[in-house]
Order: sequence, then C-alpha cells, then structure tokens
Amino acid sequence: MMVIMQKNGVAVKDDSTGISYRRLDLAAALAHVFAATPPSNAIQFSEHLIAKDYAYAYGIAAADIDEDGDVDLTSADYTPHNILYLFENDSTGKFR
Repeated sequence: MMVIMQKNGVAVKDDSTGISYRRLDLAAALAHVFAATPPSNAIQFSEHLIAKDYAYAYGIAAADIDEDGDVDLTSADYTPHNILYLFENDSTGKFR
C-alpha cells in the first residue's frame, strides 16, 4: 500500500507542522493494482459448488483437518440449519 501511495498519492503538506505526506488517491490506486499483470505462475481460483441447500455461511476455514496432505474445508451456516460442516477433500479437489 505504501508503494502505491508513494507512486500515486496526492502530495500534501501540513503547514502547521511542516510534515509532508501523501494522501491516498483511491482511483489511482485501483488503476495501479488492476493494471498489474499477474505472473504466469499465479494461482488461479474458480468457484465450485460443494454443497446444496446451504444457508448463509458465517465463515469458512481451509486446513488439512484429516492430515492426508490436501486442504479440507469447514464452515458453519445460518438458520434454519445452524450446522457446522466438514468438507473433506478427496485429493482430487472434490469435497464430500
């Protein structure tokens, strides 16, 4: 964030203290971030439905819960279910 502010921030000087700083220009910062080309080896994410009839999720955590070397998911949903879920990864990216 500091690099973006140094490159794109609006220069401001506080006359009472003599301190200079850069104020964030949000439009310039967003343009800077989205203009960057991701490296060719960048991780790509996509959406996959792993459960149906799922209510609003309160949170999700990813960890190797069953210690088999792949990432499993756990989550909790809202009413009417109020259930804590464990989605085990079958090592191919499919969850059960």
